[in-house]
Amino acid sequence: KNAGSLSSLPILAKRPLLIGLYATTAIIVSAHFTAYTYIEPFMVQIGELDPNLATIILLVFGVSGITASVIFNRLYRFGPTQFISGAMILLAVSLTFMLASASYTATMFTLAFIWGIGISCIGLALQMRVLQLAPDATDVASAIYSGIFNAGIGAGALFGNQIARHVGLEYIGFSGAALAVIALGIFVFFNFRYRAQNV
Repeated sequence: KNAGSLSSLPILAKRPLLIGLYATTAIIVSAHFTAYTYIEPFMVQIGELDPNLATIILLVFGVSGITASVIFNRLYRFGPTQFISGAMILLAVSLTFMLASASYTATMFTLAFIWGIGISCIGLALQMRVLQLAPDATDVASAIYSGIFNAGIGAGALFGNQIARHVGLEYIGFSGAALAVIALGIFVFFNFRYRAQNV
């Protein structure tokens, strides 16, 4: 109904909460893919786990996405800002404990499940928040969001590659967690600074 057009761009650019959300998206997605892109070599080389487990880990991520959808459906409406902040904290904590969990199959599966819930909730909630902040230009705002999301995937893969090559593969979790904390800081700042404009 309110798809928007190129003329919507200057209007959207004047919405600080939306701009903050886009910045948060770029960094939090990069945080996730810094580690997720290299989950298989991390498990095999650092955790010394069976290579076949990487495929099962991906399945666990898929199942966690279903769980995240249920959680999102039940909790998001009670407080979008709190929901997104909580999901980012969950992601940051999961990435922080990635190295400690690497050598144990049970803990790695548990971590993958929690991690998957965190990033899936983030993806769902940020997309919904974009629609709420740009009800008059939903298509344009969503297209920008999708582009930033995809840029975050590439940036995360590139950053993770550099960390693995120059710092050490075992540190991709910590590096992703650091980015997640930065993203959380940006999100909290914008929502606190412009809370009067919150919808």
